[in-house]
Amino acid sequence: MSQSVTQNITVQNIESTMFEGLGDELFRAIFESSADALFLSIDNDDSYILECNNRAVELFDASNKSDLIGRIGGSLRVKPLTKEELYQRTMKLHSEGSVYSEVLYRSFKGRTFWAAHLAKCLVVGEKRLRLTRITDITERKIAEEQIQS
Repeated sequence: MSQSVTQNITVQNIESTMFEGLGDELFRAIFESSADALFLSIDNDDSYILECNNRAVELFDASNKSDLIGRIGGSLRVKPLTKEELYQRTMKLHSEGSVYSEVLYRSFKGRTFWAAHLAKCLVVGEKRLRLTRITDITERKIAEEQIQS
């Protein structure tokens, strides 16, 4: 066996065992280290929040995660979606796999901010979940408004 083949096999063995046993710990480290607000929710029209990261707590000026967990995902929008809009968005999410929009949100302290909202379907075992990433784009929106005026 050549040295490059042996090295390749060794690297593959190291890679395959590197994350062994780190499932929950690795997930938590990646989830919490995101620069964006992340939410895991039930995949339905109401989309109740099951989990969020610390960036979500910061972005929405929440006291802690429990302020966000259990809420309907869209409840912090300045203009909540209608039932029909929620249904259409869920259908698009299921057919396309992800949905992007730019949304004006209101934090717990009343501060408004623009966000890039990306929702993606996940299937974990037999459960359908929704992963939502929210990125603050307020500075970009202000710059766009200044250019247009």
